Amino acid sequence: MTGRRARRRAVLVALVLGGALLASGAPGWFSVEVVTLLQGEVRLTASGAQAVPALTGLGLVLLAAGAALGISGPVGRRVVGGFLLLAGVAAGWLVLAVVRSPGAALRRTVAEHTGVGAVPEGVATSPWPFLTLGLAVVVVAVGVAHVLGAGPWPEPGARVRRGADRAADEPRADVTNDPTSTWDALSDGDDPTSPGRLP
Repeated sequence: MTGRRARRRAVLVALVLGGALLASGAPGWFSVEVVTLLQGEVRLTASGAQAVPALTGLGLVLLAAGAALGISGPVGRRVVGGFLLLAGVAAGWLVLAVVRSPGAALRRTVAEHTGVGAVPEGVATSPWPFLTLGLAVVVVAVGVAHVLGAGPWPEPGARVRRGADRAADEPRADVTNDPTSTWDALSDGDDPTSPGRLP
């Protein structure tokens, strides 16, 4: 696999992971049945974004990292990989915390409907927190791969350097007898009357 193809694939992977992390906050993660004065017994649900408010921000970090990988060289790739690693660790830690204590994620929702912050027993957990936890593990693995510099990666600005090398190899025209060339040389910061340019 060439360096450019590897970079395109890395950008795509980071963008997909960021989009998946954002999407994982939409479904319901935890639910519980409570009794209210007006509606009687109702089932309340807390989404992933409600349970882990930082999930949206971490997803945006992954999207930004994907964009940054598209213009990064080998050194910049390692820096971006560090951000991916930290985002994955943070997401996994936060998700694991709410899975261990799902009642905390429902406390605000329950208080809004019942006026009491106490969450009843029997909180149901959907598969989404565990899927998001697995997603965080994948993000960590991708971040580690970039930090270690695994696989090929193109140098930054290779096309610009090739153009500069070609321009340096081309012989420069005598600008002392051509007004247009003299003006172009002045625009480039060159002195057409310098001893090296005089015929």
